[in-house]
Amino acid sequence: MFYSRCRSLSGRIVGGVWWFFTLIIISSYTANLAAFLTVNRMISPIESADDLSKQTEIAYGSVNSGSTRDFFKTSNVDTYQKMWAFMSQAEPSVFVDTVQSGIERVRKSKGQYAFLLESTMNDFINQQSPCDTMKVGDNLNSRGYGIAMRKGYPLKQNFTLAILKLREDSILHLLEQRWWIEKGECGPPDAKKQDSANALSLRNVEGVFYILVGGLGLAMFVALLEFCYKSRKEARKAKTSMSIAMRGKARMSIKGDGVSTPEFTKSLSTVPITRANNSRKPNKEERPQFILTTAESNITGRRGFSINDAPY
Repeated sequence: MFYSRCRSLSGRIVGGVWWFFTLIIISSYTANLAAFLTVNRMISPIESADDLSKQTEIAYGSVNSGSTRDFFKTSNVDTYQKMWAFMSQAEPSVFVDTVQSGIERVRKSKGQYAFLLESTMNDFINQQSPCDTMKVGDNLNSRGYGIAMRKGYPLKQNFTLAILKLREDSILHLLEQRWWIEKGECGPPDAKKQDSANALSLRNVEGVFYILVGGLGLAMFVALLEFCYKSRKEARKAKTSMSIAMRGKARMSIKGDGVSTPEFTKSLSTVPITRANNSRKPNKEERPQFILTTAESNITGRRGFSINDAPY
């Protein structure tokens, strides 16, 4: 078991923080995977006019009189002819009287009706609250707006040149961006196309990494305190300096020589007692006397005593 081997407090902190980090990462991944598989994504089943013409569940129509209706009625393209046949025979009628009536029908149909209209008006309506409509697919054809003037009007050429100048200088594009997008109430058009379920990114789990780094830093600080405390304890026990004890413990940790605490060696040397009168012979009952002093040994070895006999 982990706790039976990591007896130090710093080791247990590292283990606990790592277990917490692993638990959060696995839980976040599992929750995001479940949301990815079960969420109801807002993806339209219709992406083009071909998709619209190949199905009959979703009805589609236009204003009863106007350029859009005439476009489908007079088109020679097979897809558009098929769509016109469906619209002209649909019951109830799919045509509406005004653009506003078509927009309201789209909102009330709950995805079962598509309204065909000019792209300029479509883009403008999609930027108005309550922001519950969107444009699907590309434009069916490209036609520009014109200004009606009486025949032979002398300023016709001037209007034509002015409009071309505005288009070449991108003034018309800037005006469209200002009044359709910047002053819109629904944000950029591309925001509606994003999926409701996003992938799990690093920003979503960055707090867990902060906890992991903080836990490792705390464990290193506690390990340093334990090292200093045990080195001081060994220094008192061996009656040596703390720096020597710290070097001994560091050497043992690097080499990995066992798990026991290092032993700091010392030797005992004797200093003989000098006599004032060396000519006197000692009695048989006298015994040699010794004074024991401790000294640091520079040679690594076991603890022991070294006794030298004093001269008589």
